Formats: sequence, C-alpha cells, structure tokens
Amino acid sequence: MLGKLIKHELRAMLNKFSLVAIIFLIVSVIVRIMTLFEDAMEGSISFMMSFIFITSVFVIGLSGLNFFALFSSVTRFQKNLFGDEGYLMHTLPIPSYYHIITKFVAGLITWIVSVIISMISVVIAFFGVSEITGIVKVISEFFSFIAKYPLQSFMVFILTTSSYCALIFLCYLCVCVTNFIPKGKGAVNALMIIGAIIVNNIIMSIITEFLANSEIGSEITASLIYTAYFAVVSVIFFFITNRIISRNLNLE
Repeated sequence: MLGKLIKHELRAMLNKFSLVAIIFLIVSVIVRIMTLFEDAMEGSISFMMSFIFITSVFVIGLSGLNFFALFSSVTRFQKNLFGDEGYLMHTLPIPSYYHIITKFVAGLITWIVSVIISMISVVIAFFGVSEITGIVKVISEFFSFIAKYPLQSFMVFILTTSSYCALIFLCYLCVCVTNFIPKGKGAVNALMIIGAIIVNNIIMSIITEFLANSEIGSEITASLIYTAYFAVVSVIFFFITNRIISRNLNLE
C-alpha cells in the first residue's frame, strides 16, 4: 500500500513539475540563442537590456527550481491532510505515518529531478556544442573523485540528505501546528521556520565550537556528528508530526 501511495503522489508532483521544467528548458534555449547573437547585437540597447533581464530571471530561477520540490511537497501535505481532501485521506486504512513518508519520498525524488533539470538547463544556456566535450570531461573527473574518495563523498551525501530531511520535516510540523490557528497561518509558518533556523544556527555553532575545542581533526568524524544531529532532529519532528496527525486532527 505504501508503494502505491508513493507512486500516486510522485505522479501528481511530477505532473505539476513537468510544466515548470518545460518552461525552464525553453528559457534556457532562449538564453543560449541570445548569447550567440550577443556580439552581433552589442550596439542594440533594447537587445542588451532584454538579454540581461532574461539571463537574470534564468539565474534566479535556478535557485527557485531547486526549492520547487520542497514547496510542492509541503503544499500537497497541507492540502491533502488538512484541506478539502483531508477527510478522504484519513479514511484510508493505513497508519498516519504513511502519509508523511509518502510526501517525503515523492518530494525527495522530485528534488533530485529538479537538480538534474537545473544542470541540463545550465549546459543548454551557457555552453555550446564545442564545450560539450569539456563538460563530459568534468563529469568524468567528478565521478573519478567519488571513486577515489568514496567515504568522503558518501559523508557529504548523507549530510546533505539528513539536513534536507530535517528541513522538510520541520515544514510538515509547522503545517500541523498552524492548522489549529484560524487566521494568519502563513505568517505563523514563516515565523516558526525562521525561529527554528535561528535555533539551529545556534546549536550548529555550539557543535562547531565543541569540535574545535576538542581538536577533532577528522572531517569524517565531524560530518558524522553533524549528520547524527540532523537525523535526531528529523526523527523528533517526524514523531511529533505523526502524533498530531493521528491524535489531534482538526480538518478544515
């Protein structure tokens, strides 16, 4: 049942993401075409202003595209569990934590797809056919580095993944808590996330100072400590969110 839920959720998220991805790829093609004519049209003020504007929008969109999966996952979490679809979702004969896992896995996969689309868009926009060989060489060297330093590469991967888990479970928890607030949910959500980030930065500073004072020289050990911290935070957020969903539902 969990697999079917993930498949359904992933299909819904990717269908929504596909339109954004297509638009983004089209913009990257436009940027590339304008780049090819940049020297020839250097004297045209209107062309240069349009080129700067479109390129700036494209670069800003790169960051936004990578946050799309998180935003989409949190939005669907709120609508599916606390919106009009909530009653139907909670009549399914499944544990409440299935809903959390489903949204998380689908969001994670969509985020990976968004990163891939971002990389493809950058290649299209800023690299021509003649540079493709160089790009392939860089990619090859990247995988060679991973093969040469597998443990370090793995630690970077799990540290990034654990921090993503903590962030998305924090967003889920904020949605659950603000569901009990009749007005100003968006503002309360933003304040809770900002507050959590501030507290996280304080804790991270304490951990960093501790590592510096204890003279732990191994980067792998330090990465393990940071990963363990994010993992513990993720588990705490997960269980609190699950408890709220299973015991204190207040569907709109």
